[in-house]
Amino acid sequence: MTTVNVTAVSNTVTVTEGDGGTTVVTVPVTSVVTATTVGPQGPTGVPGLPKAITISQPKANDQFTLLYTQNATTLTQVVAVVRGTNSPSATFELRYGTDRSTAGTLATTSTAITSTTTGDVVPIQNMPIPANNFLWIVVSAVSGQVEELNACVEL
Repeated sequence: MTTVNVTAVSNTVTVTEGDGGTTVVTVPVTSVVTATTVGPQGPTGVPGLPKAITISQPKANDQFTLLYTQNATTLTQVVAVVRGTNSPSATFELRYGTDRSTAGTLATTSTAITSTTTGDVVPIQNMPIPANNFLWIVVSAVSGQVEELNACVEL
């Protein structure tokens, strides 16, 4: 942190640097002195690692907790895929809240997942998730023979 001491009598500004060194600048009375200090820029953080859940033989009304947020958290992408036969499809949504026994707040729209290959992107809403909240998945419908539903959440 830089400390600036302005002494009006002698028209000087003493700048004390973080390492203890000082610089004295003499200025005319009519001048304006602006001291700007920019510290070193730290490295840019990387996004959080993806979190994923695989539900074997999902059924309507299945609910599973994925994670707990210690800090405000923003989902950056949700991708899901199903495995099965006879046109497998599973519809789910992600919800969050401080009380796991309540309905919570929608974190994604309710989306039918039909991709058995590259996955379907699920629309995200109501971000960020506040600190101290649970995030859970709610399966609302299943059709065809669904062996598994996988949802991958990137933070």
